Amino acid sequence: MQVNFEGESCRMANEFTKTLVESVPDAWSKVKFDALLLVFRETVADFYVAGTFDANEGDWPKSVRQVKADIKRRIDERMQVVTHHLPAWTCRFEQFGDFQLGPVIIRSRENWVRSVDFSDGAKEHEGGAAVNVNWRESLIEALGGPRAEAKPVGLGNLLYDALVKCPAVVSVTVSGYHASLSKRVGELICKTALDSLSLALGDETFFLQQALSTERLPPIGSDMIVETNGYLHLPGSSISKRLPLVEGKRIAARLKECEALLASCGEILWAHLEPDARRHPGLSKRWATALAWFAEGARESTDAIALAKLGTCLDILSSGGTDYGICEMLVNLTGAARDDMVLQGRRPRTLSQLVADVYNHGRSEILHGNRYDRLEDLEDERRRAFDLARIALSVSAVRLHSYTGADEDKAFVTMSGSKPDGPEPSPNS
Repeated sequence: MQVNFEGESCRMANEFTKTLVESVPDAWSKVKFDALLLVFRETVADFYVAGTFDANEGDWPKSVRQVKADIKRRIDERMQVVTHHLPAWTCRFEQFGDFQLGPVIIRSRENWVRSVDFSDGAKEHEGGAAVNVNWRESLIEALGGPRAEAKPVGLGNLLYDALVKCPAVVSVTVSGYHASLSKRVGELICKTALDSLSLALGDETFFLQQALSTERLPPIGSDMIVETNGYLHLPGSSISKRLPLVEGKRIAARLKECEALLASCGEILWAHLEPDARRHPGLSKRWATALAWFAEGARESTDAIALAKLGTCLDILSSGGTDYGICEMLVNLTGAARDDMVLQGRRPRTLSQLVADVYNHGRSEILHGNRYDRLEDLEDERRRAFDLARIALSVSAVRLHSYTGADEDKAFVTMSGSKPDGPEPSPNS
């Protein structure tokens, strides 16, 4: 027997599922709406075929209770413990040993291959056990050689294309989520981990060099062809900032200088996985969302759009405080006063003036369409916005690690504590 949902029944199924989510949002926070709607339809179809609704005729509250209980049972059965492994570009620091940040582990692709395995059934299905006995060695050898000569055998061949472009694999184990949402959670946590490392390293170029393979990134190189007086010039080529120039060994050493900041970032990642077991899941999510805007601003090729994203990062961190609230947050985090001269030179600026440049004349005027000349030079404004946002993110993360107050949105504006160790730019840089 087949049960179809059409027209009015589809509309009512959507309405029931929306009402279910809105009435007890926490109960369904770990499953996507589309997946919950599908489970509801499965339940209704089974109850219809079994005659459950006929048996309850006239007692609709009972039917509703049964439907809700069956949906919960089905969802609970489909909750999984899944380890997500995501290929990524890094600055090669993982070549000197596996790196762990909170629940996230970053391995070189060779070390990752050595740490995993397929089931006996999979080996038998894909060529047989004899072919797959050395699938790891075959894959590692292929990854280390010229691509044209790569010929991994058996199951290794199925992994080759996923790994060949990226030097590292970022892994995190996610439990308690429906399969429909588990992958999204894993991606967010791994992305936040890489962005946290780039934040600790300090320069915006690291955000271009460290990212998941699924990220939107500029090409490594580009070509330009020009013509003058009716004649072509030879093509010119350039290399983008995506190409790592600092040795992986130096990157690994520098990360050791930022232990306090990275420990704080690790706790923030744990708060995404275990919100009920952590003190400040709300502030952790706020910080990670601000970091995501910051990272996108760092990767952005257009200065105006980058400035808008960096201003948004500060806005999120201060919980919508506009320029006044952002300035109050920076006063708290840096120890500088609003009227302190933090920028010297031809056009000196106080802290409050600098924040106004970034937020009012930068983010707001750009997004509201008042600054639309794409040839306007905003490079200096972008760099200052990057410095302010990086200071705010670094200090607020460290303070959150020891913070014992309420998990409220505006806590970063008043939160007291220490500053991070390791290299840190000053506002007048």
